[in-house]
Amino acid sequence: MATVYLAQDLKHDRKVALKVLRPELAATLGSERFLQEIRIAASLTHPHILPVHDSGEADGVLYYVMPFIDGESLRDRLVRELELPIPDAVSILREVVDGLICSHGMGVVHRDIQPANILLSGRHAMIADFGVAKAVTEATGRNQLTTMGVALGMPSYMSPEQAAADENIDHRADIYAIGAVAYELLTGRPPFLASSPQAVLTAHVTKQPEPVSEHRASVPPALEAFVMRCLEKKPADRWQTAEEMLDQLTGLAATPSGGLTPTALRPVEVAQPRNRLGGRLTAAAIVLVLGAAAVVAVQGRGSNAVVLGPTTRITREAELEIDPALSPDGSMLAYASGVGGRFSIVVRQVDGGRPIPLTDVDGGDQRRPKWSPDRTRILYQSTQVGEGSSIYWAPALGGVPSLVARPPAANPAWSLSGDSIAYLAGSSLMVRAVDGGQARTVVDGLGDPHALAWLSRRLIAFVDGESGEATSEGGAGVVGMLGPTELSVVPSGGGEAIQLSNRGPQEMSPVWGGDGRFLWFVSSRLGSMDVWRMPIARSGEAGGPAEPITNGLQIQAISLAAGRLAYAEASLRSNMLVL
Repeated sequence: MATVYLAQDLKHDRKVALKVLRPELAATLGSERFLQEIRIAASLTHPHILPVHDSGEADGVLYYVMPFIDGESLRDRLVRELELPIPDAVSILREVVDGLICSHGMGVVHRDIQPANILLSGRHAMIADFGVAKAVTEATGRNQLTTMGVALGMPSYMSPEQAAADENIDHRADIYAIGAVAYELLTGRPPFLASSPQAVLTAHVTKQPEPVSEHRASVPPALEAFVMRCLEKKPADRWQTAEEMLDQLTGLAATPSGGLTPTALRPVEVAQPRNRLGGRLTAAAIVLVLGAAAVVAVQGRGSNAVVLGPTTRITREAELEIDPALSPDGSMLAYASGVGGRFSIVVRQVDGGRPIPLTDVDGGDQRRPKWSPDRTRILYQSTQVGEGSSIYWAPALGGVPSLVARPPAANPAWSLSGDSIAYLAGSSLMVRAVDGGQARTVVDGLGDPHALAWLSRRLIAFVDGESGEATSEGGAGVVGMLGPTELSVVPSGGGEAIQLSNRGPQEMSPVWGGDGRFLWFVSSRLGSMDVWRMPIARSGEAGGPAEPITNGLQIQAISLAAGRLAYAEASLRSNMLVL
């Protein structure tokens, strides 16, 4: 439909992709209608959607302008590699589907999802040409396009309703196209091959694609089922929303044993949890992707491996949701919800129900909730502008909060008995009775400590290192560590700290597994921010090497209780501006 030029934007001194519609096509278009549809597409703002900088008409020539991406298209990569590693395919699909959530929510259907329209910049994917297919269709009419020899969309990725020229096309056409793209990423070929474009379109309408596993046996059954459901002939039989698809892909990305783990990773030994679930271990996850929360099923296979099942999202709030904290019985979840440094504490049931505000955002920026062992109280950190942070507790289901420690006091943690708390005051780790009394110093002179976990009656874990954290949109809400850190433990009665890891990767959010054996934490040792586990000896020293539990996530914090693992997955957007 268009010729694409690499051009220089003189006003902003930047390279751009200038797309000029074919002259014969532009001559038949209703230019106002076309430009109106392009303006709608230009309103889409999302990290995985390539924006439209400008559009217009000059001497009868219609054009639109997009950023120049110094990378390659997904088509280029497929030509080079034929088929992708399974973790890479899932990662790309997650980002594309995340972009579709934004566009579909605004009523914009792409209609031409294909590898050539998915651009790769660094490790990330972006969808290009949003709204263009619809703009051309609305401005001309399909019959005119056919007469001119212009095809809207690639036959290999067209839904049956598009192939049949159905006028009632909705967002589920994009869902079908995602399935066709996923099929090719995994097998090196599209769902249907034929001698002509017409034969391919006919196959989309009349034939069933061969199972993915017939072309690549290593594809996990859950991933194959995901793709094949996308490719159902009837829109009502597919995934109905991009949100549903993202839930499934998030679960697949978190499943090492589902075939998404690098072969160098070993299954990790899992102790049988002492809880009402017997040998079954399930996990609840708050996922920080546009404020989404999810539940991931985790099962012990035999006694030596961890198997993560599909993810079910818990909430769909518009705010960011971070700092998850499970109640000791695993039935309730507390977390910080908000944006831009204005977070409040919210409590909700893991298995359903409405969220209950525990604190008021006007009372300060509240973060890092922690449940008391008897489930009756929740500790949290509250920061007032110009006053520093304090520690409060509030009744678990609402009530008047009580001050526990005045500034500087941050990162609280309950003792296992529930009668004391640990917290950080500058470079010192402090302990005091929760209901009053003099605070005592456990260890001081630390570099930059944060994130505490009381491991046993005599051991406290903490993170030390660079405390600079990435900020959420608005500039004040911190969602993840930026600098290298290290894990350490210290006797709760005082003494020398024992270093468990070398400073280098980012490591944070230590939690005790509850079985007296393992310290769970978040680490960037494999590049992404994933859940790891390390055996701890009674002396407090590492009882063996740390091993990964998840692969390919970007986790902000975790909580573990009663066989459930809660985690917040951070999706951070960064932009660079020069004036």
